[in-house]
Amino acid sequence: MNLSSVSSSNSSYSSRPADTSSLEKQLTSLQAELKKVNDSKDDQATTEKKAQAIQQQIQQLQQEIAKQKAKAGADEASRPEAASRVGTPKAVTGAVANSDRTFDVRV
Repeated sequence: MNLSSVSSSNSSYSSRPADTSSLEKQLTSLQAELKKVNDSKDDQATTEKKAQAIQQQIQQLQQEIAKQKAKAGADEASRPEAASRVGTPKAVTGAVANSDRTFDVRV
């Protein structure tokens, strides 16, 4: 594997929108590739260049995953049904225990 092939794979993930699961798969494959590079018998300078390029891609993927997860969380919180679930008291019927160990019956 030459250094140019490592660099070109960087543009493949950023040019198209992707969900977090596909980004996480790419991250896993990059981490495996980094391990191969570190275990390779290339000279130290070549290994360091390849490893640095892969580490930059890993950082970019991690940032993109974090952005997508944050966006997904913000999207979930902005949904009307999510807003209606938060802070909406439920109607209480039947016997309810009070702090003084007595029961109130609410209808």
